[in-house]
Amino acid sequence: MTSDPRHMLGRTICALCFCLAPLALHAQRAPKQVKTGDKQATYSIHIHWNGEPGIERYRLQVARDENFADIVFDRPVTGHDYIVPGLPQGNYFWRVAPAIGETGEYSKATPLVVTNKGAAENSSPVIKAPANTGWRTATGEVIWPAPARLRSGGQIDLIGVNTDGTIYALDGASGVALWTARFNPGARRGEKASPVAVFNPVASRRAGETIVIVAFEGGVRALRGETGSELWRTTLTGYAASGTAVGADGDRDTKIAIVTEKPSALYFLDPNNGGVTSRRILEATIIGSPVAFTGKEGGLVALALKGGVLDVRRANGERAHAVKVDVEYTTPPLIVTTPRGTALWIGSEHGLLALNTADLQPIGRIPTEGDMPRGALVAADLHGDGGSDIVIVTQRGRVAVINATDGKIEWVADGATDAASAIFADLNGDGTPDVIVAAGPAFARGFSGRDGTLIWEADEPGAPTKAGDAAASIRFLAITSTASGEAFLAGSDPSRAGIRAVELPKGSVKVAGK
Repeated sequence: MTSDPRHMLGRTICALCFCLAPLALHAQRAPKQVKTGDKQATYSIHIHWNGEPGIERYRLQVARDENFADIVFDRPVTGHDYIVPGLPQGNYFWRVAPAIGETGEYSKATPLVVTNKGAAENSSPVIKAPANTGWRTATGEVIWPAPARLRSGGQIDLIGVNTDGTIYALDGASGVALWTARFNPGARRGEKASPVAVFNPVASRRAGETIVIVAFEGGVRALRGETGSELWRTTLTGYAASGTAVGADGDRDTKIAIVTEKPSALYFLDPNNGGVTSRRILEATIIGSPVAFTGKEGGLVALALKGGVLDVRRANGERAHAVKVDVEYTTPPLIVTTPRGTALWIGSEHGLLALNTADLQPIGRIPTEGDMPRGALVAADLHGDGGSDIVIVTQRGRVAVINATDGKIEWVADGATDAASAIFADLNGDGTPDVIVAAGPAFARGFSGRDGTLIWEADEPGAPTKAGDAAASIRFLAITSTASGEAFLAGSDPSRAGIRAVELPKGSVKVAGK
């Protein structure tokens, strides 16, 4: 049954399962970072408590007074200890309360004295990525590099397309080009392609090998992941804007979904020969890329369209569900499974919306006053409790973590200046994923997945940056690895001259999220 596309969000708010207070991007949940040159020095202090049997999640508060009228730190934490950053010297009080679901009864206020001597013993410096590891390659700007298993052997390489339409397949450990392909395969030497839009390559599986779907001036074509040789090409009406693989890799029923513009249409292709199995006209231009997921009806694809339309299609092109809201979407959808069921989350001009995937009925919203999500939403289990946490990056360069089960805001941090999305790796070896974002003029920054503290940074010494340029594009990052387990963080450098990769701490990708 198709949902009524005239169904407006403003008439459904009363049916929400949760509707939180606005996402306070300036609130005390954000970790306080120490800036070089501040007149007043601040320190980190280690607080620990005995805890209660079987309880690992607590709410920790630090205040300047015993009655906690002047709170300077208030955050959910995991474990029985925590390093509180950014405290000037002085007298404080701290307390904790169990926080499995609702916050329980707080412990008695305990005095805390912060001194430069005590803080020095408990300081937690930011880890700096080694400057002499990794690689660089002059590809031009590649906005969204993507990891892919292009070859046999277990290594993860990199594919991406630059703003001129040239596709690069790079060795993930060295940056050496495995192969390249042009937007206009028939162009003469030295002739520069002028693609109408940048189509991010789509990796899929066919007959035991990886194939890469790329755009050309008349449609899309499939290239062998290992060599770049062409397998097939398909002519489309309009030009390819984005795509995804629908169905499990290598599954007999896998399809390639391609969205075109001018006209806006959704194609499903057979990955074996490029044959068009269905074509449907869309009512508006897509935002970002289509997102594939599996529902009770099998393989589905969700599309966020301009005009507030969310359209879910079956792999034969038929509409399964649709809904329209009175705001514009700002990100593609994200499908997240929680103990309460599977939900579709999506960014909008007014914040985050959550909908039931079964019928697209709204189940929650989180307003972001004065800001909005951008790029792409991602999710990972940041607390080791089996649940998913949604990570968003906002237009004003903030990164925020939201619990997907109850919609509670876990933490918010500044510093994602030109980030389009986040990726995950265990940077400090605590066994849970941390959050990594592009952060010009630095190459990238890493925040503790547990609480949002800045714990890792990869500098970009001596290079010009467009981070302060309003016209500069946002950057996505990707993780590659060798067969023996060395991992690299790759993405366009802040100058947008090419792709840079820095080596990640050993073992960091063992708990990496999706």
